[in-house]
Amino acid sequence: DSEPKEIVVWEPDELRAIFSASDGFKYRLMIFLMYYEGLRISECLGLKYTDIDEKITDIKRQYYRGEICPPKHKSYRKLPTHPDVFAALQVHRQQHEREMARRGYRTEYVLTTRTGKLLDYHNVRAAFIRFYRKNGIPEKKLHAYRATFCTELCRAGVPLEVASKLMGHKSIEVTARHYALVKADVQAEAINKLPSFI
Repeated sequence: DSEPKEIVVWEPDELRAIFSASDGFKYRLMIFLMYYEGLRISECLGLKYTDIDEKITDIKRQYYRGEICPPKHKSYRKLPTHPDVFAALQVHRQQHEREMARRGYRTEYVLTTRTGKLLDYHNVRAAFIRFYRKNGIPEKKLHAYRATFCTELCRAGVPLEVASKLMGHKSIEVTARHYALVKADVQAEAINKLPSFI
């Protein structure tokens, strides 16, 4: 989950397509966690039901390369839970627990296989690629959800330090790159608003 060189984000029409096609997709909740909370993939995979309630999503661990370990850069943080995330969690939990019980398994982790095992990143990635292809959505890295979350914070005028904290970035410089991207957008928008005399 190293920060990519180029910042790739989802466009609003792409996000609309993703969310409208996501009903019934087994990793729907993961989309919500990455887009509305800015979670890293590894943080989603390490999330327990006790880490998330109506008010707070508590980032305490990640599941990375087959290991449960502290979040990247020890970026422990408590995030406000977006209402849509909490609603999606309720639906997910009901289905997840029902499926597990039917097979005689239990788990405290939010995202697992049908037998309660923690998910392999490559399998998750492959499932997303199938989902995109099936629904005619362009393929982007899973990190694009997190990058979109950060970029939207910048667009909303959230101060750099606050955005950096919410993202759990190692340094403010990483967050600043998203701000630079938005600034370029805003500048282009401003110039395009100038009246044409031709």
